[in-house]
Amino acid sequence: MKKQTLTLSLGLLLSSTIFAQNVNLVTENGKLTEAEQEEITERIKVKIEDFVRYQGDLATKSPELTPAVKNASKQKALDLFVEKGDPYWEMNPITGKKERLNSGVKMWIIPSKKFPEVKKWKLMKGNAKSVGYLDGLIRRSQRSDGYKQIVIEQADAVRVDTFREVAPNKFEAVAYVVQHFCGYSSDGFVRYEDYTLKRIKIYIERKAEITPDGNAVMVYYILLGDIQSDDIW
Repeated sequence: MKKQTLTLSLGLLLSSTIFAQNVNLVTENGKLTEAEQEEITERIKVKIEDFVRYQGDLATKSPELTPAVKNASKQKALDLFVEKGDPYWEMNPITGKKERLNSGVKMWIIPSKKFPEVKKWKLMKGNAKSVGYLDGLIRRSQRSDGYKQIVIEQADAVRVDTFREVAPNKFEAVAYVVQHFCGYSSDGFVRYEDYTLKRIKIYIERKAEITPDGNAVMVYYILLGDIQSDDIW
């Protein structure tokens, strides 16, 4: 019952937050039909749910979550993102051509009560110069003062809007979801929690492919991009 109440309250909060920003659901249809948008939206929800689950695996301290298990979860998380977190080209929606090389998928780190000065973009994967966001979660779980358990929940009401065509059969969109993060100590007390509104850039590619029986089907390749976070409370 408590989880249902939380889900309902997060869903209502997400709805009020989105509409307060005057964001219309699907402001640009591009060449995607309404049925296509609905199918893509459902698949985006699944990908976001998967990412939330992998974050919890990486950040939680548990004998079952061995280094091998955490590394596998990290790779599965990276598989959800464009170029698996590596540098990628942004498309110009007017010319339909590659315009700018992005250094890699990033997570926006917002200030917290414990670290009020932290506010920056952090690479999801990281490189030789900096530790990536996902590796940072693993390191947190290895610290002696790390959380015993991390619970990350999101509202069922994931909203996806602003579908736009950036090149032939290539589209972008934005997904919105409210996330509840809660870290527990070894004695079961809440050490830290927050609610954030996540704005996730989505990359979509539509391809016509032939099945083994010779039928043509439309296939959608969907990947997550940069994640912007806004503190709610």
